Amino acid sequence: MATANLATRRMRVLWAPDHNAGTWYPIVPVVEALGRAGHTVVVSGPPSVRAIAASLALPWLPDEFALVRTGSRERPNGFEAALRSRAQVARASFATLRPLLASGEFDVVLADPFRYGAGLAAREVGTPWVSYVHHCFSGDELMDGLFQMSWAQWSREGDIAAEYQAWWAELRTVLGIGPELRPAAEAWAYAVSSRLSLILGPLAMPPERMPPGGVAIGSTPWDPPRSVPAEIYERLSARPLVLTASSSGQLNFPFAAVAQAARLIQVDMVISGAGPSAVPDLPANVTLGGHLSHLQLLPYVKAVVCAGGWGLTTKALAAGIPVGVLPHGLDTGNVARVVVAHSCGVQVQPSDYTPAHLAAVITTLLQDPSVRNGAAAMAEPDAPGAAARRAVAQIEAACE
Repeated sequence: MATANLATRRMRVLWAPDHNAGTWYPIVPVVEALGRAGHTVVVSGPPSVRAIAASLALPWLPDEFALVRTGSRERPNGFEAALRSRAQVARASFATLRPLLASGEFDVVLADPFRYGAGLAAREVGTPWVSYVHHCFSGDELMDGLFQMSWAQWSREGDIAAEYQAWWAELRTVLGIGPELRPAAEAWAYAVSSRLSLILGPLAMPPERMPPGGVAIGSTPWDPPRSVPAEIYERLSARPLVLTASSSGQLNFPFAAVAQAARLIQVDMVISGAGPSAVPDLPANVTLGGHLSHLQLLPYVKAVVCAGGWGLTTKALAAGIPVGVLPHGLDTGNVARVVVAHSCGVQVQPSDYTPAHLAAVITTLLQDPSVRNGAAAMAEPDAPGAAARRAVAQIEAACE
């Protein structure tokens, strides 16, 4: 490791994000803050991260993870197949990053826990590893979001902790690195770094369930360079504004039903991420906003209706805005449960995707004191960038 860099607190950071865009957004403010603090950040990952690296003016290093990810167009079918696929991805990434890190070129690895191979390569060669948790946890499950989502997706039953511990041992065997040295009592947190794990978002885990090395950082909201069309501002009225959006890549969000719900009540609605074909009968009080900046629009918004993607949900709650969650699988069901548990929103089941029921949900978000107070309690008064600066200070301290 390049100890001379640490003496002056100027580090070379290898950032290893996952391939999915939704996982980058919460950590980008931290990466930008690292640069402002004088540290050098290099991105390692598949071609999908090359665009974000370029937009942040960061060097990009491809790794074999990219070849595995892009070499197959078929999704794994079944729980065991999904785990085998992830082990293959981890092995490819580990094989590329281990010699790079062993060369001493980097002082710290900032790795998404979805990138098993990056964090484990850092641990194997002794490079400080910092993980960041960008997805929702209520404190009752594993810190490994990929395993947790696969368990739910294929409706597994049994002892998830025992199965996870066994799979983690298999993963380490695939990578050729021997048994896990951390105690079995910490198996639920094996996927994150025990040196430092940045817990991002307004819904902090219960203190008794914080993983070893976990630090609650708060929200680090970020949007790609986008704006809000001028006509949307021009249409704002005295009626409350509702923002509706789906998660990235989701194809079945009920935009039409939500739009018709807006027709039944006295609101204005902006729909983000849907074209005219998704809402063929557009009410007069609903505007299609395209792919606009949620952060720029949220100061005008009184309620959010979304699929439960962690990005928009955390942005809304950090602003004290209640959320109606229409989950579509993966981690969105967990997001919905946590939102309800904190009394800062409402979960809607697919059987209730009717205009009348959705209109009632929106009315609850706008008028129910318990829901509005619950959302207000989630609001974060920090100045912009404060959470990212806290994260940088934690990273610097962890590498001293």
